[in-house]
Amino acid sequence: MKKFVGIALLFIFLITSCSGDEEIEQPPSNKDLLIGSWSSSSVTRIISVNGIETLRLDSAISGRSFTFESNFNVFTSVDGMTDTSRYNVDGDTLYFIKNALAFDTAVISYIDQANLLLALDLRIDKINGNILRQEYVFNYSKQ
Repeated sequence: MKKFVGIALLFIFLITSCSGDEEIEQPPSNKDLLIGSWSSSSVTRIISVNGIETLRLDSAISGRSFTFESNFNVFTSVDGMTDTSRYNVDGDTLYFIKNALAFDTAVISYIDQANLLLALDLRIDKINGNILRQEYVFNYSKQ
């Protein structure tokens, strides 16, 4: 009888410890991480030819900031000029929206709780059979 009770308790323990009720914690989305105020600290100009980086120029900058709110409003300041618009995030693409039209996009190259890298002004040209890619990557820090 003791053996049967022990096996029954072991069986109950195994069932409760292996239950599928536990939720797997998902990492925060790009939209969730984006909410807050961000200030610029540097910009990197990257030029590549046929996928091979040929030029990288780093520059310190200031005077650019974004404040993203959870209701999809964004407040932008560039060298003292301010603007209010809306935004949306689809994967790693950030859309700035005004009058129901996306007027600018950026690619979220990297984001965490304290750092944001936005790729802006991306241009891809084909010149003499070569693919020339030029982009500016802005580094923002959370305030």
